[in-house]
Amino acid sequence: SSTLGVFGLSILTRERDLETLFRPFGRLESVVILTDKITGKSRGYGFIQYDNVESATKAIAAMNGTVYNERQMRVDY
Repeated sequence: SSTLGVFGLSILTRERDLETLFRPFGRLESVVILTDKITGKSRGYGFIQYDNVESATKAIAAMNGTVYNERQMRVDY
């Protein structure tokens, strides 16, 4: 799959932060962090879609377990 789930995000992490972190691995189609509809705060996870599976595979290998904003991210298909 070319879509990745990114879990364990800090509430301080924004979509543009994920774009910056994940752009080196390939062309991004979309980056979305899910938010609570009532409070507007991050739910701590999001999705990244690449234009191909190879880029997604590289991103998982490099980013799974990375610490960002004092939280360890889990990256998976």
